Amino acid sequence: MYGFLKFPVNLALLLCCCILLWVLQREKPGWGVSRFLASGKLSTALLGLFLAACLLMGLIPQSAEGEGLHCIRRTPWFIGIYIMLLTNLWCVVASRFGRKRLRFTLNHAGLFLALAAGLAGVPDESVSRIRLERGAEGNMELLDFVAEYHDNGTPRHYEASVLIDGKVRKISVNHPFRRFPGDDLYLVDYDRSQPQAAWCTLERVRQPWKPVIWLGIVMMMLGSVLMFTQGAAKKK
Repeated sequence: MYGFLKFPVNLALLLCCCILLWVLQREKPGWGVSRFLASGKLSTALLGLFLAACLLMGLIPQSAEGEGLHCIRRTPWFIGIYIMLLTNLWCVVASRFGRKRLRFTLNHAGLFLALAAGLAGVPDESVSRIRLERGAEGNMELLDFVAEYHDNGTPRHYEASVLIDGKVRKISVNHPFRRFPGDDLYLVDYDRSQPQAAWCTLERVRQPWKPVIWLGIVMMMLGSVLMFTQGAAKKK
């Protein structure tokens, strides 16, 4: 649906919006629009709507192939709330930016970065499945497979030894292999027709913006540390 917003279009739009809002807040802070976009009342309203939407996502089963309430994060109204929340957050950062407010800037700019990367990265996300077989040629090859079973015959644990780019990697349930930052391989299925599995299926999840999200989280953590240490120093 939003395929036309893939990189680098999403990055260009994000940078342009950030620059325009920054100039608006720094050069025209007295304008009614500037005050409205950076107001605390708008923040409260948008956070309430955002949390309500998140609550719905927790109560209603979500699916990437779903529609409407079954895929809320891709609905126009949720994206509208998300964009307005990002706009408000960035305007707050721009209006209060300064050296004496480093804690505030790190916390809010980090939150903005994490949320903005989460939204801008949606068009670049992809999920695909790869079937690997023993003796197959290519960048990936199944070398060995070990499966353990409960007494009732259901799988308890299974692990694949896979040759990836010339190196042997072990992939098991809940222990994916991170090929690159934001590029993970999950073991999701295997050949159950014989004791020695002849094939296995890996799910490749690509989230190119994931490192940017983590950068935002690190910034928030640093801001929290500064808030704690500087607050403790003032009490002394």
